[in-house]
Amino acid sequence: MINLRLKNPPLAEQGQDMRGDHIHDFTAIENEVNRLAAEADALAVSITELWVSGTTYALDKLVISPITGRTYKRIIAGAGTTDPSADGTNWQLVNLGEFVAQDINTATAATPADAAKFGFWDSVTNAFRSITLANFKATLLTYFQTLFGHPSDNPWARMGECLFDQRYAGAAITITAGASAAKTIDGWRVSCTGANVTAQRAAGSGEFQKCLQVTGAASVTGITAMARCHGEDVARFLNLISTVGINISNSLLTTATWKISYANSLNNFGAVTQIATGSLTVGASDARYTFQVPANANVANGLQIEFSVGAQTSGTFKVTGLDQVPGAFGRPYPHLTKGKVRFLCQEVYEKSYDDEVVPGTSTQVGLVYAGGMTASAGEKSMRVSFKVTKRGTPTISLWDSIGNVGKISTFDLPAATVTHNVTPSGTVATSINSMSVYLSATTYSGMMFHWSADTEL
Repeated sequence: MINLRLKNPPLAEQGQDMRGDHIHDFTAIENEVNRLAAEADALAVSITELWVSGTTYALDKLVISPITGRTYKRIIAGAGTTDPSADGTNWQLVNLGEFVAQDINTATAATPADAAKFGFWDSVTNAFRSITLANFKATLLTYFQTLFGHPSDNPWARMGECLFDQRYAGAAITITAGASAAKTIDGWRVSCTGANVTAQRAAGSGEFQKCLQVTGAASVTGITAMARCHGEDVARFLNLISTVGINISNSLLTTATWKISYANSLNNFGAVTQIATGSLTVGASDARYTFQVPANANVANGLQIEFSVGAQTSGTFKVTGLDQVPGAFGRPYPHLTKGKVRFLCQEVYEKSYDDEVVPGTSTQVGLVYAGGMTASAGEKSMRVSFKVTKRGTPTISLWDSIGNVGKISTFDLPAATVTHNVTPSGTVATSINSMSVYLSATTYSGMMFHWSADTEL
């Protein structure tokens, strides 16, 4: 035991004796230091004491377990025959930090679960905190994505942000209950049961300027928004786990169901096989949701994703921001410029009209012409090259200059006479790059029309 005595007499810098003026202070200091030294000596002795079965121990007595070599404190005074390491009722483990390195070195190797926790020192709050493995991985993923972006583009980018509605230009269209899923905005189809609904491109929120909006009605029992993706674009997910991200809001219902399937043959969705399904708890405000798709050996045939709700008897169901990425984590949506999205849309559906003009509108803007034809017998033709190579041989639709479907307009010069509602003798998509229109007549010197080329899956 230490017996501390201050220098006698304690001297000031100039040499005078200070004990006389501060005798009580110095005595108190000596007493406190010697008391603490005595406690330290006692603690050192007690820690080295091995626990003995049957011995009576006072409250707070410290012993070392012969089994684990760890230090335990008595929390209820008394005796016992159970080693402190197995007697949590009477003993409490102390000095855990001494054995962390030992535990790490001797522990059985294992892969930590996402719920596993790790400790760290929070320099902001000056406190010891914990973080789960799942949160650590998500934080690290976000950090690297911020620095470098994600290594995979979005195979659903064409319809992901709902930017284009080439067929209806944002107008609401009626979806007939019980009918096959109808084409709506670019890349999306909608079906319903129970009663008709309306679907349209509408204003989005936040980072998404547009969305697909379906408006419910009385007696509706179900609504499904569906998108399909070419096998060539999703082959990257072959035998890999992937994560789908989607923004959803619903002003009435709180549950949306997702389902993902693969086409039974390449890019042919006449028959599909379900890969996985699940549900999401959604709200009235737009929010982002993610779900994992299990590895599958047939995804290269093409994928179909459906988002469904139940009895949407009023209010709206909105989706946007569709994305899919390899791995078990989602990501911030990888936005593209509008021009790049337009290109992707025109790979599948292209028209002569401007972006925001509905096919069948009476307009000369975008009208294609062929003149200088000899007004004589024999079939004449006009060839139109597409702006963007199509994903397959397209289905061609025609309108004359005043909007009659399946018709073209002819003109005769120099008389400057125009004839509408003329039936062509043939329309052929000659390749994925062009189409030709044929007409047999002798009283015209040119033809003009609007057109669309559709290869939607």
